[in-house]
Amino acid sequence: MSKSLSQSYQNPLFGEIAFRSQSYLKAAARVAELWFSESGEWQMSSTPLLTRERFWICFALFSEGNRELANAVIRSSKLVRDEYDFRSTYNIFNTNIATVLLRSHRESMDPDVISLLEELVCDGFATWAGNRAPDYQFHGFNDNMPAKALLGLILGGEMLGNSAAVEHGLWSLRQMAAQLSRRGVNSEFNSPTYTPLTLHAFAEVAEHAENEEARELAAAVETRLWWDLAARFHPETGMLAGPYSRAYTVDVLGQVTGMSSLLWFVLGDLSRMSPMKFFEPDSKLVIHHCGNLPFNISQMCWFAAGEYHLSETCEELFRRKNYPFHAVATAEVGASTVSMSTAVRVETYLNADFSVGSSSVPFLNGVQSSPYFVTYRRNEHLCDVSDVGTVFSKMLLNDAVPGEILLESEDGDNRGEQSNLASCANTQTLQSEDTVIVLTRPHAASANPEDRSEITRIRELVLFPSSFSGADEIQVGAHGVREHWSGEVSRGQWIGCRRGRLLIAIRPLVYTRTLGTPRISLEEENGYQYICTSFYDDVSREFRESDLADIYGGFIAEHASVDQYNSLEAFVQDLERSVIEDYFWTTRRVRYTRPLSDMKPELEMEISWTPGAPMPRFAEINRQLVDWSQWKASAPAPSVEELPLLGKTRGRVPTYFPWEHLKCVQADWPWAIGDTGR
Repeated sequence: MSKSLSQSYQNPLFGEIAFRSQSYLKAAARVAELWFSESGEWQMSSTPLLTRERFWICFALFSEGNRELANAVIRSSKLVRDEYDFRSTYNIFNTNIATVLLRSHRESMDPDVISLLEELVCDGFATWAGNRAPDYQFHGFNDNMPAKALLGLILGGEMLGNSAAVEHGLWSLRQMAAQLSRRGVNSEFNSPTYTPLTLHAFAEVAEHAENEEARELAAAVETRLWWDLAARFHPETGMLAGPYSRAYTVDVLGQVTGMSSLLWFVLGDLSRMSPMKFFEPDSKLVIHHCGNLPFNISQMCWFAAGEYHLSETCEELFRRKNYPFHAVATAEVGASTVSMSTAVRVETYLNADFSVGSSSVPFLNGVQSSPYFVTYRRNEHLCDVSDVGTVFSKMLLNDAVPGEILLESEDGDNRGEQSNLASCANTQTLQSEDTVIVLTRPHAASANPEDRSEITRIRELVLFPSSFSGADEIQVGAHGVREHWSGEVSRGQWIGCRRGRLLIAIRPLVYTRTLGTPRISLEEENGYQYICTSFYDDVSREFRESDLADIYGGFIAEHASVDQYNSLEAFVQDLERSVIEDYFWTTRRVRYTRPLSDMKPELEMEISWTPGAPMPRFAEINRQLVDWSQWKASAPAPSVEELPLLGKTRGRVPTYFPWEHLKCVQADWPWAIGDTGR
């Protein structure tokens, strides 16, 4: 085999990556030695680590030479038989973490531990309950899952001499390469939690596969993911700008995430939220899994143990941008219970003081999506976790509230903010630089369909996390200065506020056909300020899909830096001159016209959308259809021609159908086989 991919790079960055990764693994090993007894049993009061987390932390223990404890932790891990195939202990996490553990630390393992992990790797080769199950392919759903699967198939297959597993993994890899030849970014795009898992898997294959085609394709995919992340990273806030396909609470708060951690390993303190914060956490730090520090510390060991391949030119784009900076790409998402398979447009606009991102539709049912997302600087110079703010929106059912404190599980004492505030919004967006139209309608897919009669409240919230500081100034309408974030707001008004170095104004676009006029208010609870539109708040009643279709939500969001206007009042008064038309007659039609001013150019945005549809009838900016470029970003980002895979003539993917059925491990989804060509 030729020299490894990392050896072929001359970027001095790689020595720094190794140093930071080793520093983290050393710290993680030190605390992990307190978690377990000598026999590998959990001895803390907090929620015991699951098998995948126990495997993750073993990267730190092996790396720091504590082979006895690492072996004991693996040996005492609970391997549950698969509910669909009791011959198998398959779990997509455990199986593929086992593959990398064996590749990295086999020489430090006891023979029985090697046998245990090899059994798990072999389970991954199965068709029914394994990495070759039909749901683990790239078809518009959770890319991190098929990415982990192909890692286990290719590297595990090569490790244990299973050529059929390698061939299936290579077929899956070709599918991803095909997707990235026609689209700018992967389906599970720009997720602070899941994109690093996808990237890590491709980096492992690029670095360690023996198959030349696998190495080359994986390296091309990894390169593409790096470039899109670089284009959407906001160096002034030290975090990944939006929009996000999937995001948890820590993601939308801009705190320590999988992505912030991976980028810290690669780029150092340019990534503001280092995983080293876990070892001396700030009291206001929100930690994923309801405050479960051992889970988070363990997970980041997975990223610390990776080997990544970032070019110097791509690194430079992470570090420096000429503002305003603009990035757009297309992706494709699969069907869910509330949306159809469709292409999606992903747009990010970056200013020195803020970023604004939108996706034309949410990822799948939108429960975890942030199709509208803003980051901003509270202060010009960043010092700690309080110096960056975010803005996002959610549509909530029943008693859902932001910032709720929950107990993670019954067998531990981890308590913290909920991991995800589920949204039930079908969404369509239209963005022109720092202006976004967000149109929504509710769906009930985030609740059990049998419980639709239990709907008592439907609200749409534009959320401003405010644990560290709230709005500096508030204004409703041209002259409605408010002292406090509270009170009702009449429809038809801009709601403006200054937050640090961001000026933001929200114009709710809300009405119903059957429920009366929605109530708009400024509310505050659990460390959040938010603009709340209440569509329904009454006795429990049944809402059918046809009832939900009569509810029209959304807003126009305008953004500016404090350097652009001499006051919040001037900003809001500027926007008060705009004209808005919004009505429903077979489709919802919204037209926003903003006249020319000293600070903002003339703008006309218009969209015609059947609420819930994956595509609008039309969407125009300044009387021109919206550009659906596959991938485009401001200089010095590369052109389409300079990117691997995109727009290139690709080789034919060989006919390959390895399944007698299309049953899935995760669920009994509808399926049918029409013709396999045999």
